[in-house]
Amino acid sequence: MAITTPERTLVDIAEDVPLPLVVAFGDHILRQLLTTQGAIAECLARSRGRRGVRRARQAVDLLDPRAESPPESVLRVTLVSAGLPAPTPQVVIRSANGDFLARGDLVYEDERIVIEYDGEHHLTPEQQAKDADRRHLLALDGWLVVTITRRDLRDPRRAIRKVDGALRQRRA
Repeated sequence: MAITTPERTLVDIAEDVPLPLVVAFGDHILRQLLTTQGAIAECLARSRGRRGVRRARQAVDLLDPRAESPPESVLRVTLVSAGLPAPTPQVVIRSANGDFLARGDLVYEDERIVIEYDGEHHLTPEQQAKDADRRHLLALDGWLVVTITRRDLRDPRRAIRKVDGALRQRRA
């Protein structure tokens, strides 16, 4: 029976899977403590000449175990691939007096922009109410919230336009 390691699986899937999904897998295995950056680097060194190793190396440079969902990873890679700066995953945001406001999926701290990925679990009335309250508190504290949905990820140009527009507005 053939058995593979998480690191080898990352290299193997890089043969056929787009970069954002390879990164999502890599973020997941790091977050779950199934491997380390060092173990992935060692596997890549042993994989010279294999199909997909170039994409796997690109993915390694983009890995971030703080990402908590595949769509967040895909969105982060999409933004970076479009030339936008890398947002920081899972940032705790506090008010000026130290009160907890939110934990942002992806954050540009200097620009005070929070990018939230709203998946299907955000469709319940209870979650929508919590999201509205959180966004209201963030707005009162001067944060701009950019909401990204599955529709935006299906057409990455939509997501890029939303985030780029927010960055341009904040920098103006």
